[in-house]
Amino acid sequence: MTAVPAQSATLASAQQRWRDLLAMNDDIRRIERDLKALKEARAELDAQIRDDLVEMGADSVRVDGRTLYLRTDTFSVHLIDEAATIDALKRSEHADIVRETVNGNTLHALVREFLRDAEPGQEDEAIPEELRDVLGIHQRFTIGIRS
Repeated sequence: MTAVPAQSATLASAQQRWRDLLAMNDDIRRIERDLKALKEARAELDAQIRDDLVEMGADSVRVDGRTLYLRTDTFSVHLIDEAATIDALKRSEHADIVRETVNGNTLHALVREFLRDAEPGQEDEAIPEELRDVLGIHQRFTIGIRS
């Protein structure tokens, strides 16, 4: 690659874009730290307000035109492990909710493994022949930042 003279307007505008990206990256990190702290403080207040409502014997309260209320979210829990739950569901009247799936991150890792030994320009051939009709490769390029 040929070096561009420092007086080049193109280089100056490119350098400004680089600085802008670094500044935005710093802003995002700061905002994410602030957001994490806010979420932690909110979780503490949430617990205190739940205790307040229970102590008052209320399930909601109106404050400044808005309602705070006790909300119940219900989740499943695998008492043994996911495989045991799936096996039991398959044998039950609820077998229709069981779906065979592949973890997306695991599949991405497999494709990266295929590409590791591929020659440049031969990426499509890196996928085993028996998978080529159903599995493709998509690569997205972004700018990484290291300090």
